[in-house]
Amino acid sequence: MALVEDVFVVYRLCVTDTVPRLQGSLTVSEMFDVSVHVDGRHIQSAEYRDIVPGSLETMSQLLNLLARVKAWCEVVQSRPADRFPLQTAVSCLQEDTDTLDDGCDEHRTFSFILEQTKLAMKSKFKRHYSPQLTVYEGLYDMIQSRAVILYPIFCCIL
Repeated sequence: MALVEDVFVVYRLCVTDTVPRLQGSLTVSEMFDVSVHVDGRHIQSAEYRDIVPGSLETMSQLLNLLARVKAWCEVVQSRPADRFPLQTAVSCLQEDTDTLDDGCDEHRTFSFILEQTKLAMKSKFKRHYSPQLTVYEGLYDMIQSRAVILYPIFCCIL
């Protein structure tokens, strides 16, 4: 633990063959905002929102977050590392989709991409597809198989 430039820093070092390596760190700013890094990667606040929903308020939140950072450092499988880029994309797409009108083409495009991104984060056995996505898949299959005869029927469904 250290206090560096008005920021409280807690870090975890791993020593291998007398060479120290920073495994994880947690910083708390003077405004009580929290930042977490594990193996050099910034952890999105969504990954620990259940412990610290906004700014740090209680000591128990800090202790629980330190325990989670320790677990992420010790057990690689417990890390949410594979979802970082997708989770960030989902957050950005959700914010942009919420600002658009429901009937416009951009809203439908963003909603489609958002749904695809969310599905990519789930196991293939836990996925639930929207009717729009099912129809799109049918259209895609028809175009791929050059079954253009039934195309007007699917256009009426859209």
